[in-house]
Parts: sequence; C-alpha cells; structure tokens
Amino acid sequence: MKLLHSLLLFSLLLVASCGKDDDDKSPSKAAQLSAVTWRESSSSLVVNGVEGTQATPAASADTYKFNTDGKLVLTEAGGAVKNGTWALASNDTQITVMLDGQTQTQQVFTLTATSFSAGYSFTQAQVQAALAGQPVTGVPNGLISLILLSASGFTFPAGTPPVNANQINSLQVRTNLVPK
Repeated sequence: MKLLHSLLLFSLLLVASCGKDDDDKSPSKAAQLSAVTWRESSSSLVVNGVEGTQATPAASADTYKFNTDGKLVLTEAGGAVKNGTWALASNDTQITVMLDGQTQTQQVFTLTATSFSAGYSFTQAQVQAALAGQPVTGVPNGLISLILLSASGFTFPAGTPPVNANQINSLQVRTNLVPK
C-alpha cells in the first residue's frame, strides 16, 4: 500500500511539473512579432559599442503589421500603404522583408513583446573599405558613408569621446519599434 501511495504521489508530481513547463513556455519570436502592430520609435547608431539614439517624431513614424501568414503591411507616416512579405531566418536572428520588389535581410537585435529592433552591423574592414571607395559585398553603395554622415543627428552619452572614421571597429544602425 505504501508503494502504491508513493507511485501515485510521484505520478501527480510528474503531471504537475509537465503542466508547469507548458505554462512557462514563452511565445515564439514569430508570434511576438505578429502579435501587435509596430511603430517606429527611434533609431540607434552604435559605434564601437557606444549607442547614440535619435527619436522618431510621431508624425514621421511608419507602422508595420507582420501577419502570421508572412504578409507585411507597412503604413507610412503620410498614410500610404505598402504590402510585402516577411520571414525570420537564421534561428530568428535575421528578418527578410520584401517590399516594392526589393528584398532586404536585416539583423534582429531585439525582439520581445514590447520591443523590436532590426538593422545592419558592419565590421571594421567593411567600414574602412567603404570609406576608401571600395565596394562592400552585400552593402548598397554609399550606405556606410551615409550612416557616418548622419552621426551628428544622434545623441550619445555625455562624455563620449569623438571617434575618427579610421578608429571605427564596429558599426551598427538600428530601427527601434514599439507596439502601437
């Protein structure tokens, strides 16, 4: 009888622990992305690990709806609507978006229920090649130079020393979104 009670108790504990695992399971990245409509909130420029931000005015903020069927609806700040497709790739570390016949693959920096950040990362070699006027594989011509020229519009933490372009070891540009 004692053995039967022990087995019954063990079975109940096993069932309870299995149920708890299911309750603790967080939604997939795709589910988090498609759960809400996202609104641009800011842009970030990360130079050598130091992040500068630039707020996106509400009147200029585009919104993105990533539907569960892989369709994307982009509503521009002026009201124009564009339709496209989206897919997460590389173990949810990249997002590929197709809009207006153009496909872009961006790195996913953050994706939670309340924050989504995607963009591009560049190495020191890519930055230096672009500044020397050499083509960089997979990077549109002039993109890195344009990013560096826009750096003055970003607010960096107080005391951040200026960095010459030839001192850049890593560069990221991110679009940050929040639920609408």
